[in-house]
Amino acid sequence: MNKKILPFIKSHANTILIFFTILFIGLSVIPMFAQSLKIMNQLEQLNNLSSTSYEIGRDRIFTEAEKSYFKGLLEELRFENSGRNSLKINSKIDMVLFSLETGDNDNLYRSLLDLEADFITLNHERSQVFRIFAILMIIAVFLQMTVTTISLLRNQKIKIKHQYEEQKRTALQAIRDKERKKMAALLHDNILQDLAALSMQRDIKDSPEVLNYLKSTMDRLQNAIQSLNPIHLKSHGLIRSIEDYISSYTHSGIRFDIQTNCSCQDLPDEILEVLFTSALELITNAIVYSQAENVNIILKNEGDHFLMRIKDDGKGFQMPKTDRELAAFSTSYDYLNHRIRYERGKLALFSRPGEGVTAEITFLIQ
Repeated sequence: MNKKILPFIKSHANTILIFFTILFIGLSVIPMFAQSLKIMNQLEQLNNLSSTSYEIGRDRIFTEAEKSYFKGLLEELRFENSGRNSLKINSKIDMVLFSLETGDNDNLYRSLLDLEADFITLNHERSQVFRIFAILMIIAVFLQMTVTTISLLRNQKIKIKHQYEEQKRTALQAIRDKERKKMAALLHDNILQDLAALSMQRDIKDSPEVLNYLKSTMDRLQNAIQSLNPIHLKSHGLIRSIEDYISSYTHSGIRFDIQTNCSCQDLPDEILEVLFTSALELITNAIVYSQAENVNIILKNEGDHFLMRIKDDGKGFQMPKTDRELAAFSTSYDYLNHRIRYERGKLALFSRPGEGVTAEITFLIQ
């Protein structure tokens, strides 16, 4: 759940911030607006009271029903304004009620006008606060929209830059692949054929030692050609292709162990090629540089990922801390890292002096 929610919040952070900004200011302004409307209604009621008082005249005595109507409206005003300026308003209401009880209509009319003036002032103050909040809301929304626009433009610029870099990497990788295949063809059609022709000569055949050395050289050259352009990978499959490669090292005394729980046939051709060439590179490193005696190769599916782990018991090395240090330490591992990342995979290396090297390559299975 969190894996889905967190990326959504991150990608829509500005929109969410705008929403909550408007919501917060709106929740603050709406009660003020409602209070302002209520005060305007109360002003209308006071105006009606003062008009009624004026029309009644100086000598008219209010009936009980009229007094009850006056008192009900005034107590309602007192209740609804029990807060800011309540002391001042209450004293004015008390003055109106006193004038109503004593029958002093002149003072009643003046008190009502005075109370109405206080409500006008209160309504003006509320309106000022409402306008200030409205202006703040407009400014906040404008600023947030400006920030959002700038962020979108920046993200678009970064996206365009990444697309350009991706296209550049794709073009470079295509050039590298073309050159690798060209080099493999040159080695196969020229040097390997020349060595094969040489091995057929009578002088060579009469010298077993030279012939064996020549055949060993041809095997190593064939492996190099296969790593440059694995033409048999699709037909033979990943596992058999790796087995064919390590078979040329059986005479060296190195023990290989391959474990797998899958056929690896469903993987895309690009990933198969990367896995194969990476396996060849890591096996060669284990034999030539790590001086390993045992090499363990694991190929398996782990949920929605495919894992290839190659572990040796060689001399190992001190792990570089960054990709830059890794590139300076070994061009071989640096090339593997870039090639694997190009196909959206991950390379993880683990090593310590005297503890061998473990390389894990993972790809997401669609």
